[in-house]
Formats: sequence, C-alpha cells, structure tokens
Amino acid sequence: MTGLPLIACDHCQGDVDIVAGLERIAARGVAGQIARMPGPPALRLAVLRYVGLFAAKRLTPSRTERLLGEVIPWLEAGQITHEKRVWPAPLDYWLQAIDTLIALPTLRLPLKSHGLLLAILAGLSDRADAAQERGRHQRGTGSTPVGISNAHKPFATTPAELKPAHNPAVAADALATMKSTLKGTA
Repeated sequence: MTGLPLIACDHCQGDVDIVAGLERIAARGVAGQIARMPGPPALRLAVLRYVGLFAAKRLTPSRTERLLGEVIPWLEAGQITHEKRVWPAPLDYWLQAIDTLIALPTLRLPLKSHGLLLAILAGLSDRADAAQERGRHQRGTGSTPVGISNAHKPFATTPAELKPAHNPAVAADALATMKSTLKGTA
C-alpha cells in the first residue's frame, strides 16, 4: 500500500493509485502531442527515438509528455534558439540532426538536455546559410560553375586585346551605316 488515494480506472473500473491514474492521463497527452506534431511519419518516429534517449531504461508517460512539449513548439515554429541566437530549423533539418545525434560515437546516455540537438541544428542552419551566401557571392561576381560570364569579364589589359581585328568587310559595312546615318540627320 503506497498510502496514496485510489481512483477508479476508466477502463476496468478497478482501483488504481493516483500516480498510475495520472500516468495514464499523461499517456493520452503523449498520443495527442504525437498526433499534432508537424511533419511526415518518419520525423515523428525520429522525435520519439530522440526523446527515448533521455531514459536510462524507460520513460514515464509524464516525462515523455514534458519532453515532447519542449520539442514540438520548435518544430511548429521552424526555428530554435541556441547560444542567444535564433536559427532557422525547418522540418527537413530535424530528421538529419536526430540521425546525426544518434550516430555520434561519443554520445553519452541518458541525455540531460536538448543542448546537443540544438547545436547540431544550429550547425546545419549555419552551413545552409554559408552555402547560400557563397551562391549570392558567386552570382554577384559573375562566377558560374564553368567560369566567369561574359558580362563580368575584366577589361582588356594587353595591347593585343586593345587592337581591333582587321576585317575589311566589317569595316566597309560599319562605314556605310555611319554615312547613311549622318545623311539622314543632316
């Protein structure tokens, strides 16, 4: 006898202590949180695997509910705060971050905080931001995957580049065009 008050089980109507009753209520809360979690089923399973890393043996429903209550708002917002900075954390980053975390050879279980996951998410966001910045820089300088576009080639610097190529036919056409233009304006 635990000395705790007994309540009726809503399934069998038998007596259970209040802690067991609260755990059943928390288990229903966990089911509700899983149902409202954004993203594909693979992400939901990954988040549940991640939450499982907080237990030495097993998690109680109330602790699971609390941990999901901390993670789900980040998923819904699509961003996290890590080291006093807000980082974009779209849903596709989460699956990658959780897989990376689980694969760490130096991972010490059970986890005590979300710090490691947040650091991995921030790193993914930082790398994506750096790649976008490189792309913007390359487009601004005219760099292409093959080389530099004609619009961004440097000016001629050698005498051979400055000297026009001699082509009598092109010169005669240009001269005729200029004469006809001048006659029309005179």
